[in-house]
Amino acid sequence: MRNPSLRPRPPGRGELSQEKRHMPREIAILDALVPNLLPVFLASVVVHVVLDRVMAWCGVYRHVWHPPLFRLSCFVCMFSACGLLVLR
Repeated sequence: MRNPSLRPRPPGRGELSQEKRHMPREIAILDALVPNLLPVFLASVVVHVVLDRVMAWCGVYRHVWHPPLFRLSCFVCMFSACGLLVLR
């Protein structure tokens, strides 16, 4: 008996149509083209610094096993979520 996962899929099923595919846009800053994720990255850094100060003031880092790893993971999650919203 053939494995059902090896069957070819019908075309167009689960794939984006030609209209929905697009390249990420670039922004011109001082005649230099930069990816549109750069402003998202800079905004994420600013929000992360503010959030980091608030969490340090509240004493959140006393309850965390590895504070630098927790800081990095918070930033990665925040930047990834914002980046996915922008690229969507």
